[in-house]
Amino acid sequence: MLEGLTPPNTKRPCKLQLVAEDLDMADRDILWAAVEDHLRWKPQQLALALSQRGLDVSRYHIEKHRAGTCPC
Repeated sequence: MLEGLTPPNTKRPCKLQLVAEDLDMADRDILWAAVEDHLRWKPQQLALALSQRGLDVSRYHIEKHRAGTCPC
């Protein structure tokens, strides 16, 4: 009866991943390209640009994603 019992997954998804899922494919590609472009986009600049377009992503989430320390 209890075979395969495992603890629940308590990791929260990456904020950028959640935002990207709500975008169409073209916008998703643009978002990921901007996140990966360390030279052109500082985290604060990108967070501000996204905020101006109605997307709620903080510089903290961009930094975590770039550092590879987010759940995704």
